[in-house]
Amino acid sequence: MGIVSFVYQKPKELNLEGPIQIYSDQIQIKDNFFYGEGKLGKNKVLISGSIDNSFEKKLNKYHTCYLVDYRAKIEQIMPATNPGEFDYQK
Repeated sequence: MGIVSFVYQKPKELNLEGPIQIYSDQIQIKDNFFYGEGKLGKNKVLISGSIDNSFEKKLNKYHTCYLVDYRAKIEQIMPATNPGEFDYQK
């Protein structure tokens, strides 16, 4: 259902076991795709993936959910490449 795409920590420090908690106000949904921030234990993770209408309705109703069955890919956050661009790596 979802894919963890980037993390705020170095890849060696993150344990990918357990559910990812997401809140409806922390993610954006557009055209059956979602992206935003979730929590994996005490770690914040950026998540993105495809979503169906039933999941979107449940998330809007309950305002929080857990991703329990997911595939994850850990990547280093890219540094800022343009002058004045916000550096997400820091």
